[in-house]
Amino acid sequence: MEKIQKYLRNGIFLIAGILTVVSVFKPTTIGLGTGKVMIVIAMATAIIFPIIFLIQQPKQGLKALIGFGIMALVFVLGYVLASGETVWGVVEGNKEIIASSSTSRLVEAGLNSFIIMFVATVLIFIWGEVRTLFK
Repeated sequence: MEKIQKYLRNGIFLIAGILTVVSVFKPTTIGLGTGKVMIVIAMATAIIFPIIFLIQQPKQGLKALIGFGIMALVFVLGYVLASGETVWGVVEGNKEIIASSSTSRLVEAGLNSFIIMFVATVLIFIWGEVRTLFK
């Protein structure tokens, strides 16, 4: 399995290097297509390598899945707390929608999730420091 990972990693580096060199010499014609190919390669490796990791080390993989589940739960909580109001603005004298209710709700959910995780991080940090004081 390590040989497969090694060959896959080296192949990805080789393809990325070739695409980078090609996009430097023909930036207007090939650059955009090269960028798209590199994004697809990055997305594929972001999906494939964690799956390989889960297969090779299931205990650590379970911990990672629990962490992902907690983050998903925090985002759902942020989404539930979001109001989702339509954002109106004046553009060239006309009142227009700047962000629809669904867009506004997703943005607010992201901000709420950030705030929840930030507060949790600060509380965990404080708890760790207090705990070490009493040891």
